Amino acid sequence: MKWLAPLLMLLSASLAAAPLQSPVPDQPGLMAYLVKHTPSELELLFQRAAMLADNESIRSHEPVVFILHGDETFAFLNANAEKNAHLISLAKALDDKRVIDVKVCEIWMQANGVSRDELPAFIDTVPDGPALGRQLRAAGYLYF
Repeated sequence: MKWLAPLLMLLSASLAAAPLQSPVPDQPGLMAYLVKHTPSELELLFQRAAMLADNESIRSHEPVVFILHGDETFAFLNANAEKNAHLISLAKALDDKRVIDVKVCEIWMQANGVSRDELPAFIDTVPDGPALGRQLRAAGYLYF
């Protein structure tokens, strides 16, 4: 568990995480508000979330909420599925295990001409990514 604090501090420089409602008292949920990350950076973040989920003390946490609000979303488009198959299958597997919960900002989607049917079914959309980030922070979520 000694590695958890340094990991969270390292990630907080470029990411944000915070919980909505945590099933474990005194253990907040985590979120990541992402803008302009590469597919390989996203894969690393997903792998780190999986490592945290493997930790016995946080196994019962809510999934890490990933809010995508930038061009990293293009990696998940069905048109790019073949190129990013490993990233998408990792995200889906982690979503299926409730390790992560990927959400895409609909404001970003509209600005970039992306429709809901261009995203895999396991990815949720939210009306306003920044607003969700603020809501999660207010609810006690921590930056991932």
